[in-house]
Amino acid sequence: MADSMAVESGNYSILLSVYEKEQPAFFLKALESVLEQSVLPRQLVLVEDGLLPKELDTVIMSFSTRAAFEVTLVKLDRIYDLGTALNIGLKHCRYDFVARIDSDDINLPNRMEKQLDFLKENQTVAVVGTYIQEFYELNGNIKKLKIRKVPLTPTETARFSKKRNPMNHMSVMFRKESIVNSGGYKKMLHFEDYFLWLRVLDKGYQLANLAEVMVLARTGDKFYAKRTGWKYFCEEVSFQKTVLAHNFVSLQQFFMNVMTRGIVRLLPAGMIRLVYKLIRN
Repeated sequence: MADSMAVESGNYSILLSVYEKEQPAFFLKALESVLEQSVLPRQLVLVEDGLLPKELDTVIMSFSTRAAFEVTLVKLDRIYDLGTALNIGLKHCRYDFVARIDSDDINLPNRMEKQLDFLKENQTVAVVGTYIQEFYELNGNIKKLKIRKVPLTPTETARFSKKRNPMNHMSVMFRKESIVNSGGYKKMLHFEDYFLWLRVLDKGYQLANLAEVMVLARTGDKFYAKRTGWKYFCEEVSFQKTVLAHNFVSLQQFFMNVMTRGIVRLLPAGMIRLVYKLIRN
């Protein structure tokens, strides 16, 4: 890893949030993937969403001593929703570019470098994401699953956003100013990122994605189980109502989304897994 390259081109912050239920081993791997970036950040903003167990504190302390960049810890007095936690953390990001990572995913070594280059070369794009590949671990070995593809160009992402989330949240890098101008993250359980992208588009900014896998996203049965049931269905419908109220979609598109997205939430977890596989091909 070239330190000179990191100093020259690494003017960006990384933003993530962690809470008490995260697995320490998964969290450590996520943080270590930051240390392996070909272009290091200047700052990592870590939001501690509520009181953390000793095991997670130990991971944070160990990482902070190894990091060759500023680690900003933002300690919240209780557990908030992800949107609120990220918006608080965003206020502590000191650089123009901000990369989002999740606390249990693995970022490939050239992710940040390629996204920085893209944003510098495409001044009209406010947010750039990437493909991700789902995986799980078995006896310490990574088993790769489906690649979650997303639309690439600004025109494609804007059109796709009427139906589904056009970005893989854990893969995005954005211009902080455009996100702040769009209102930042807001409380919108399970949809805080999707709601943000719609507001970014409404402000006239552009979204784009790179046609490469840059993040390995940890998944499993719990991932699909959390996206099923009556409660999630109601949250989906509530989100669609909010989108309609902001005139982000037409009434016809609203009913289509409720039928195609909302009803899926009532399926068993196994069926949800199948649907996710089909729509991500």
